[in-house]
Amino acid sequence: MVRFNIVRGLLTVATVLASGALAKGVGAGTQTGIHASIDLRTLSQAKDTIFDQIISFIDDVKIPDVQLKGNKGYLIENSFHLSQANKIVNFYNDVTNNAVVFEADNLAATFHCGHFKLKEGFVQAKGHADVDPQRLKLQVGIGFTTQKLLDGRTLPAITTVDVQFMISE
Repeated sequence: MVRFNIVRGLLTVATVLASGALAKGVGAGTQTGIHASIDLRTLSQAKDTIFDQIISFIDDVKIPDVQLKGNKGYLIENSFHLSQANKIVNFYNDVTNNAVVFEADNLAATFHCGHFKLKEGFVQAKGHADVDPQRLKLQVGIGFTTQKLLDGRTLPAITTVDVQFMISE
């Protein structure tokens, strides 16, 4: 929790400074702004907490019900849960995308389908399904950029880059 508060504090200070610098002289024709630099050693203290937030974001995504075309079947009451076997999270900087990339290749997941029906010709299958894929790799990059608002102001922004999800065989 302390490590997360350090990063949150650094980001808050950077946002306040950037907002103040951008607010001054917007119409004066001068280039204003701020240059922020975060040492990767500081970020390494918070990498596990940041990756846990990424995992919880993925777990919050709702899996929609699926109806197959031609009355071939359905998958309803679907859920997906991603978990880590251990806490090894690697990260590195991606200079090209101005990003920090987090990756873990020790993930496991659980997919549950409460009710399914699949029909092909005269063969029909019904029931529920549980799938437990192991040895998953998730890579997510957090990129730092700017965005231009409709009124012409430029503000800091965060994007996702280098996103990959791989299943080992």
